[in-house]
Amino acid sequence: MNAVHTCTQIHHEAQLNEVLAAHERVAVLFSATWCPFCIAFFPVFDRHCGANEQVFPCVLIDDREILMGHYDVTVVPSVLYFVKGKLTKRLDGRLGVGLTESQLQNFMSSLG
Repeated sequence: MNAVHTCTQIHHEAQLNEVLAAHERVAVLFSATWCPFCIAFFPVFDRHCGANEQVFPCVLIDDREILMGHYDVTVVPSVLYFVKGKLTKRLDGRLGVGLTESQLQNFMSSLG
């Protein structure tokens, strides 16, 4: 499978559903523009976008509360991993801590 996008912005649920339907494996970053942990984590996530042969869309939760609720995202940044359109694994950030590069590496390694 070839890398298709590097952190493509998702603007609505239909767009996310299209990406999930079009690709077998998809990791989605949920983040916010106001979150310092998201700002620090985004370059880490972006580096992994180019290093992996998968699709990596990003959802800015600032005005996408419906997507947050649908996927039970309560802390950002969070990475949700889908296989054939179904959520199979997630890496949720922690309040006041966020996510680290080693956590993302371990998460991605665990996906096989």
